Amino acid sequence: WALLGWSVRAEQDLDLILYGADGCVGHFAASHLAQQSGLRWAIAGRTEAHLLELVDELAKEGGYFAKPEVIVASLDGKVDPKTWVTRAKAVISAAGPFSAHGGELVVRACAESGVNYADTSDEFYWQRRMVDGYDAAAQKSGAKVVLATGFCVLAGDLGSQLA
Repeated sequence: WALLGWSVRAEQDLDLILYGADGCVGHFAASHLAQQSGLRWAIAGRTEAHLLELVDELAKEGGYFAKPEVIVASLDGKVDPKTWVTRAKAVISAAGPFSAHGGELVVRACAESGVNYADTSDEFYWQRRMVDGYDAAAQKSGAKVVLATGFCVLAGDLGSQLA
């Protein structure tokens, strides 16, 4: 079943939410998360049909299957992401480009609500704006905001380690 962003409860009943789960990088992350025993999680994105198809694909991969909840949430500014991010201890976003697809809305919601956040952004100008705009809110709420984690920035991380 799918929940619309505006109808979810505002309590931490999920360990994490993976936003952009039906994209390339998100799908890799979802495949890994689905194999984690005891994980209470959700996949989220704009298109319900894509998310439900992903749940079916994950179930067919075999092995242990931690079925994710589906949250349909468009980042168009019509619904405050706080209505769904506050359900989780952490939000991971793989829905780039972040500057074009409402990524700031999720960063702000997490920073202001004390929900930990990580993403795969590689847009340095956007990252600077997020640090400048939401570091104080994250410090106040206790949220840990980690930009540019994993897949998209791995080459740069490895290069800096080898330099």
